Amino acid sequence: GTGPAFVMAAIVLLLVFGSMFAAALPLATAAVSLGVGIALIGLLSHAMTTASFSTDLSLLIGLGVGVDYSLFIVTRYRQARMRGSDGLQATRESMNTSGRAVLFAGTTVCIALLGMFALGVTFPYGAAVATCVVVACTVTAALTLLPALLGFFGDRVLTRKQRSTLSEGDFDVVEEFGAWAAWSRRLAKHPALYAS
Repeated sequence: GTGPAFVMAAIVLLLVFGSMFAAALPLATAAVSLGVGIALIGLLSHAMTTASFSTDLSLLIGLGVGVDYSLFIVTRYRQARMRGSDGLQATRESMNTSGRAVLFAGTTVCIALLGMFALGVTFPYGAAVATCVVVACTVTAALTLLPALLGFFGDRVLTRKQRSTLSEGDFDVVEEFGAWAAWSRRLAKHPALYAS
């Protein structure tokens, strides 16, 4: 079921973020969106036939994309705060960058799921539509509920070390350092080599 998956996601998020609030936001957003999505699937089941596994499939895919989409936005918010942006600016930046990516990714997932209609086999139609509904709910929650929660919790999504760094006025451009930054610079220098 989704219970063990939810617990594993919580543990991984806590290890990645190092902050209980930062780990809780993606989970809370996913939980709300899954609740709304499952309610909508219940209504939808009166209008069309859905397979018995539709709810479970929708929950698992919804949990995966819901946590993933929120993770992008929270990470971008934290990076903006560590660069010295205030809370509102950090929220704007995270929505302007990661928010757009979330909208595009969610739309792509929905289009791919609805592509099952092209198969001509009626069996997966209900599952595809049900999963698409849940994914749409996760995208909506990531673009509306999550920014509101970021505004409410503010710097509590940062680690203690990051908060003390900010209070000292020592801004840290976190995304310019580390192995991933070095890898992206290497790719940018030799794009043709890595594309082939």
